[in-house]
Amino acid sequence: NSGYNDQAAYSKYGNGLSLEDWRRNNTYTLVKEVYDTIKAIKPSVEFGISPSGIWQNKTSSYLGSETSGFESYSRIYADTRKWVIDGIVDYIAPQLYWTIGQKGSDYAVLSEWWHNVCWETGVKLYIGHAAYKVGTNTPQTWQDPEEMGRQIALNRKLGNVEGSIFYGYAQIANNT
Repeated sequence: NSGYNDQAAYSKYGNGLSLEDWRRNNTYTLVKEVYDTIKAIKPSVEFGISPSGIWQNKTSSYLGSETSGFESYSRIYADTRKWVIDGIVDYIAPQLYWTIGQKGSDYAVLSEWWHNVCWETGVKLYIGHAAYKVGTNTPQTWQDPEEMGRQIALNRKLGNVEGSIFYGYAQIANNT
């Protein structure tokens, strides 16, 4: 049940879907309706989302990434890959808050996976970086002052990464 109090609503509105698919459909419908509303009011406004960085691991889906972390698809019922493919966001900014080479959630693996998902869809790809981890021991590689630069260089090589978003203003302001 994942701690959600939605059994009564599911019983009433499930329409034969599995509980998990019903939850994903509700999330999808919310995102699509927000997108459609924004476009109806002012088409030039861009709408995007910054989801968890792992959609699904390869062990859960052949379409997933070579990772072993928290899956937004099955844990919070967000089919972010489908949002991109269906074009119900103008941009996506996955939170890739890991280092290059990190076991189970390698930044390089995930940035390439998102690059491939967004390729030729018309959905812009921005990458969310973990500025808040720079200089910390989570993991030790965040002590390396060159990590963020390597991530940006990798994004530039991929070709369709439109830019970066840095989470954690304090570390930027403090120039860590």
